[in-house]
Amino acid sequence: FYTYWVEFPEDHPFRFGLYRQEILDCEKSLIFTQNVYVRRDGFIDDSKKEITRFYSLEALENLLGSKGFRNIKVAANFNNAEYIEGKSERLVLLALRI
Repeated sequence: FYTYWVEFPEDHPFRFGLYRQEILDCEKSLIFTQNVYVRRDGFIDDSKKEITRFYSLEALENLLGSKGFRNIKVAANFNNAEYIEGKSERLVLLALRI
């Protein structure tokens, strides 16, 4: 697992954010994330927990195609920069449902 913390700016309601990420299933690309926030008054909020699944571009295209989407276009941002799988920080995907 991987843990890290962030100290927020003075104007943020929380002083610290503590993050823990754990791979649940490599084959299915499932990651568990737990976020713990420490308010400036010392209150601890540990309620945020999520499971994230990562998809390859091919898997997303297949999933969308199976649901009737066509004309799938991808980019690395909203300015239409080229998307490079494994390198781009973001994937913007547009598709038309027929």
